[in-house]
Amino acid sequence: MGKSDGYELHYCPGAISFCVHWALREAGVEVRLRLVDLSVGEQKTQAYRQENPVGQVPMLSWAGQCYYESTALLLLLSDLHPAELNTPVVASLERARWIEHMVRLGNGMLPTLGTWLYAEKNVGVEGRDAIRRYAADKLSTHWQEIDQHLAQREFFAGTAFTAVDCLAAMLMFWVRDMDAPAHRWPHVRRYMQRMRTRAPFRQVCEIEGLQALLEMPLAD
Repeated sequence: MGKSDGYELHYCPGAISFCVHWALREAGVEVRLRLVDLSVGEQKTQAYRQENPVGQVPMLSWAGQCYYESTALLLLLSDLHPAELNTPVVASLERARWIEHMVRLGNGMLPTLGTWLYAEKNVGVEGRDAIRRYAADKLSTHWQEIDQHLAQREFFAGTAFTAVDCLAAMLMFWVRDMDAPAHRWPHVRRYMQRMRTRAPFRQVCEIEGLQALLEMPLAD
């Protein structure tokens, strides 16, 4: 079996599966898409669990196995398609920094964003606003640091597009409706402009019906 044989991605439009879908398109591989309706809890149904025992999205089926966790899937695809995704060589200084960026985004920003998104579900209506303010303040600190990081860079990690860009840009577009969205910072905004011009990004938006990402104002 070839390294790209049998990819099937279980996804939901606008969910974290976006970054994995984008990486697959950047890699130029064939992928079967399985739409999962998270809004009605399809992932929890017994019928769906027969396809995806964990009931988690995204799920990438490859080589007869199911794989989970968006950051882990980006790392997997990066190793399977190093040329297409410009993956740094193992045991290099560039690789060490690349992994650092990927893990920091996955372990730092993703949980904080989740805290903001699911505040009401986790603490109820009464505690929602306080939790959201706390998460928004943390995210603003992250965006300020990232804005400085991107001041002299075209891409997030290194001198070429990598899977880290899939995760970083997705997070930036995710928070577009917050009171302090990522694109209020100038270098972040210009980075988002660059990422949005990429053909694979636009292809994913068209497939997933996310025209709003392509149309949102980002002009300086």
